[in-house]
Amino acid sequence: MIKKIKFKLIILSVLIISCTPNTDYIEKIQNPELFQEAMQNLTDIIVYDIFSPPVASRVYLYPSIAAYETMRFSNKNKYAEEIYTDIERYRSLVDVMINFEDGEFLETRMQEFNNYLDLFL
Repeated sequence: MIKKIKFKLIILSVLIISCTPNTDYIEKIQNPELFQEAMQNLTDIIVYDIFSPPVASRVYLYPSIAAYETMRFSNKNKYAEEIYTDIERYRSLVDVMINFEDGEFLETRMQEFNNYLDLFL
């Protein structure tokens, strides 16, 4: 019985320790030299192995997309306030146009804009 309890405690402690988030990568990806060094290593390999241009372009594409997605994930809220402010400014301009222009056409466009906006909010 005691062995079972010890085993469960060990498993529980391992789970607790392993479930802590690892955020070390956030500081590392802020350094542009890391990306430049990786691309230089990739270029050295491509030159050494003499890849054809289509293959070389794919070899550059995949790590570049992966790096972009990693940076995008870490900076996802960086520009959110600025984008939201721009959207609100656009909305107020459309409201002014509705008041002074053909309301029916602009009303449909405003509804379409609001539908797209709801997808992001």
